[in-house]
Amino acid sequence: MGEQNLLKVGDILVTKTFMGTHKYPITRVTKTLAKSKRKSDGYEYTFKREISDNMSHPCEQWSTTEYNVIKQ
Repeated sequence: MGEQNLLKVGDILVTKTFMGTHKYPITRVTKTLAKSKRKSDGYEYTFKREISDNMSHPCEQWSTTEYNVIKQ
């Protein structure tokens, strides 16, 4: 696991689904997970920290979501 293949605080995770595109600014990271806290109510989204095709947590076997990362 190289450092360039991990999400860091400040990176933006962009997800694209059939319902639209959403941007999640990464606000906290652990050893294996990245968290994005929603400002309106404090809800925290969780993603895998390693950049890959399926970054959902918990893992979804038949996910059609596309993940892109904007590095800061």
